[in-house]
Amino acid sequence: MGIWQRIKALFSSNVNAILDAAEDPKAALDQLTRDMEVELRNTKQYLAEAIVNLKKLERDYEKHSQLAKDYEEKARIILSDDDESNDYLAKEALLRKKENENVAAQFKAAADKQRESVETLKRNLQKMERKIEDAKRKKGILLTQKQIAETQAKIVSATSGASVGSGAFEEYKRLEEKIDDQTQRAMVDVELNKVASVDDQLEDVTFGSEVDKEMESLKQQLALEGKGPAKQLPPGK
Repeated sequence: MGIWQRIKALFSSNVNAILDAAEDPKAALDQLTRDMEVELRNTKQYLAEAIVNLKKLERDYEKHSQLAKDYEEKARIILSDDDESNDYLAKEALLRKKENENVAAQFKAAADKQRESVETLKRNLQKMERKIEDAKRKKGILLTQKQIAETQAKIVSATSGASVGSGAFEEYKRLEEKIDDQTQRAMVDVELNKVASVDDQLEDVTFGSEVDKEMESLKQQLALEGKGPAKQLPPGK
């Protein structure tokens, strides 16, 4: 995987999957950061070489531009002495002027392209530096997010296990139902004991003299109504 692909991976939404694939997520992030810094140093070296080459092209351009000016000046001097016998020298000077102008133009075109490359390298270098600084800041955040995600996964697993009834939660539920059943049974036993107690109390009741008197009065009333034998009342009653 290239360095830019690694940088992209570091900032992608699948970073947790990438960290999960690593045996040691912190070590993986540290290694990515080191790789970025190595690539940054390499880019700085490329930029330095590109700048050196640019300066060389600019010097060559200036050199041949100056030679072209010098040959033009020589041609002027030769032509200014009014000696036609030296005209061939003036022509030769102008020919060399033209040659140096052509070479200078080539160096200028090359320097212009190299300057564009240098500017591109500078922009890429600045972007890389920002991304590396951002990666260093986010490294701790990413590790914390991974720990949070792992903790949340454990919580979800625990709560889902409790919802379907397993482990200690299921055992607690069974114990709760057992205690509730025992409580209901105890309440029924109490009510039954209350009924039995009343019956026992009724059986233990003995009729006193008042009841005997009422029975005697009832019998006499029935005798008067002709519905039962009359009972002789004691004298004086």
